[in-house]
Amino acid sequence: MISGQCAWGYFENLKVLAQKEDIDHNSKAFKVLFFRNLIPENKKEAIRFGIERPINEIVEHLDNVSNTFNELKSIIEQMIQGPDSVKLFYSKLKWHSKLIGYNNNKVYIKQQFLRGLSLENQIEARRCGLELPLDELVEKLSKIENGTTI
Repeated sequence: MISGQCAWGYFENLKVLAQKEDIDHNSKAFKVLFFRNLIPENKKEAIRFGIERPINEIVEHLDNVSNTFNELKSIIEQMIQGPDSVKLFYSKLKWHSKLIGYNNNKVYIKQQFLRGLSLENQIEARRCGLELPLDELVEKLSKIENGTTI
């Protein structure tokens, strides 16, 4: 599946191509063709789900996983600090990022963290230095928020 395309759309397009080559969409040859063009994340997910299952079940599962991923990513991108402390907001952001497998994507997490901070804390983050590693920046903002020096 090409990145950004839903599993069913990819499956339906591939069925049309396979039909031209006289390949049955329930055959092993079709399944091989289907898996060959999946993005790595979807290949892994299909293997976890069970590649011996019927192709329709695999495609449906991949679509469900994709929809859940997109919903969680949307939640992350809409997260704001609100009344939460800097550390609590950061903790929530890291937890949601882990759910979608973005916990190692430091740039994405930092962007979402800075974007979701309260205006006051965005200003403080700039004063502290946006080039700081995120954990260090969170610590400084937390100290400023709490008025502590140690």
